[in-house]
Amino acid sequence: TTAYDTVRPLAYQDAKIFMLCFNIAEPETLNNSAAKWYKEVRTHGGLAPVLLCGCKADLRHDKETLTMLSKLRTHPVTSEEALSVARQLGATTYVETSARASSKGVKDAFEVAALAALGKLNKQQMKQQ
Repeated sequence: TTAYDTVRPLAYQDAKIFMLCFNIAEPETLNNSAAKWYKEVRTHGGLAPVLLCGCKADLRHDKETLTMLSKLRTHPVTSEEALSVARQLGATTYVETSARASSKGVKDAFEVAALAALGKLNKQQMKQQ
């Protein structure tokens, strides 16, 4: 909420990594990540690496989700769309997760975030995500 807009940035000062998460089944959340959250993180968070993370990847092919989004004349965020935004933002990398499909994806995302925070994410790992 806007009530936290002045307090929230205080937590950014010592951050070593930022994970900007969005819901793959809600395209507007990717727009919010880029327009609001990335701007806020860069304004108040220094040069800490940014990881763009697409959540709920399993919903990309979910029939109910696809039906709902088609009624709104939109579609789930594709990997290519998210990668394009990640590149535009200068994010360190892009990862996708799905807690429903496997908790491994979530664990992998946090491992990538930890490596990026430590400056140990190599170019191959950045491309694989």
